Amino acid sequence: MTEEKTTTVEMTAEELQELQELRALKAQKAAEEQKKADRQTYEQMVDEQVRNTVATAHSCSDVMRECKTSIYDGFKTLLDMKSDLYGVKDGQRTHTFTSSDGKARVTLGFRSIDGYRDTAEAGVQMVKDALAELGTDDKSKALVKMVLSLLSRDSFGNLNAQRILQLEKVAKENDNERMMEGVQVIKDAYQPQITKEFIKVETRGELNQWENIPLSMTDVNRRQKGGDYDSEAD
Repeated sequence: MTEEKTTTVEMTAEELQELQELRALKAQKAAEEQKKADRQTYEQMVDEQVRNTVATAHSCSDVMRECKTSIYDGFKTLLDMKSDLYGVKDGQRTHTFTSSDGKARVTLGFRSIDGYRDTAEAGVQMVKDALAELGTDDKSKALVKMVLSLLSRDSFGNLNAQRILQLEKVAKENDNERMMEGVQVIKDAYQPQITKEFIKVETRGELNQWENIPLSMTDVNRRQKGGDYDSEAD
């Protein structure tokens, strides 16, 4: 084994300081280059993970779309039969189907927001005209205040359908034909806007409570795998 030879070099204090500064500068530059390389590696890893996640999300979305379509197609015949057998109105927003043993149920439906055609404004004006014909006594003032509150609008500028039904009741109780006519115009202009379809699937838990099967990324617990419903189970 060859021994490493060492050489002793004599230098002044000033030369030693310059050497130390040079070494420190070299070490700093190496650290900066390493940090730059690490950042580039990080960015590459982010790009790769994002692309993989987008691909996975597309796959999940496609599966969910197919699943949703399959479920709705599967219940289409039952929805038609339910309408014929029980006189269900076409406008019903939700339909719930429960297994005969009471251990599983599926709810299909859609969510909507209240909306009205432009003709509703004519009805609102008719109601306000009816209010203008009222007297100035305390009872009339209270009625005006109540009616105006029922005609209040949401943040989107829409009337509230439930309040219009209340307004109809108030108009009938006060036997105000002009107001009732205006309310009918508003009701005829009702045109709700469907925002989304939804499917809710539930099974009975160990404590006999309904447990929702998560069907969205938000609801799914990534640390817990859901069980399967067995119609033959006790």
